[in-house]
Amino acid sequence: MWSYRGRTAASSVSRVLAASVVAFAPPDSADPLAGLHIGDVAEPVPPPGWVAVQVRAAALNRHDLWSLQGVGLGRDDLPRVLGCDAAGVDADGREVVVHAVIGDADAGH
Repeated sequence: MWSYRGRTAASSVSRVLAASVVAFAPPDSADPLAGLHIGDVAEPVPPPGWVAVQVRAAALNRHDLWSLQGVGLGRDDLPRVLGCDAAGVDADGREVVVHAVIGDADAGH
């Protein structure tokens, strides 16, 4: 997900703005956002069957806060781009809502 696209002067890799987990905060931390980084990352390539969404609005939700505390992630998973809740448009201009629940066609969802 992203809010802009651009190329850096030093690279031909397309970059996007993202919120990422770069370190874990303890569950009782006074600063649960200490491991949050907002900055450029390489533009992701959607897996087969997925589409890219140009994000126009996003929210940091409880799942993201858990990720910042390391729930469900290991240190080898870092950095991890956050983003369970967002809205934007696809390449065809269709409005899209991004939600944390992803169906699995092989599981009948």
